[in-house]
Amino acid sequence: MKELSLQERLDMQKSDAIDRILIAESQKEILWQYHPDNPDAKNLVATYNNLEQIVKDAEKELEELS
Repeated sequence: MKELSLQERLDMQKSDAIDRILIAESQKEILWQYHPDNPDAKNLVATYNNLEQIVKDAEKELEELS
């Protein structure tokens, strides 16, 4: 297996750092939707309950289709 050059290693490190930034920013955007300082914050409990109902409905639909 070919050993990576210094430039290739640096490029990989830069790419990894960019990936971490993108992941963290994406997570921040999601969390901001529910953050108490957000004047338009969504209700976390209501959102969670809605997702639970969506799952239950989809599970029931799959059961009926089987």
